[in-house]
Amino acid sequence: MTTPKLFNLTAAFISLSLFLSSSSADGATATSLITGTCKQTPDFNLCVSTLNANPRGPKAAGVQTLALIIIDAVKAKATTAYADLKRLLKTAPELEGPLKSCAEQYNVILTAEIPEAEEAVSGGVAKFGEDGMRGSASGADLCEDGFVKVKSPLTAENKAVSGLAAVGAAVIRQLE
Repeated sequence: MTTPKLFNLTAAFISLSLFLSSSSADGATATSLITGTCKQTPDFNLCVSTLNANPRGPKAAGVQTLALIIIDAVKAKATTAYADLKRLLKTAPELEGPLKSCAEQYNVILTAEIPEAEEAVSGGVAKFGEDGMRGSASGADLCEDGFVKVKSPLTAENKAVSGLAAVGAAVIRQLE
């Protein structure tokens, strides 16, 4: 005959074991999702590191969540680049021409391309989301290419936005 204490202890142990195994299974599933998704992008390491850096990444249940995380990361990088170029417009008047062109590009990225991608992915219209990410990458590349007579002071920012947006386009493409 089993004593109530032993029965309660056994039940508690079984419950804890089931909880821990389901938690690690969920974590393994998210890790597998991230790995599988990122293998289909142009920069596996950038994709994995970006998704794992966001608390939602390791808990993601689907590619749509991963795509939204990447879009958020592109927005953060583009916002930083835009702030940097605004500062440079005040401190580097000799770069006014290319910096104004960059400001126009980043304004489009932040007010049109990224919102288009967010809305499209959230609404289940992946094609327009991919277009928004491609437009973001193109805008950053155009900014960089505008510095023909002088070295760009925004190279790191432009490469970061362009690379992450290309990853975003590849992730979103998997939703189609």
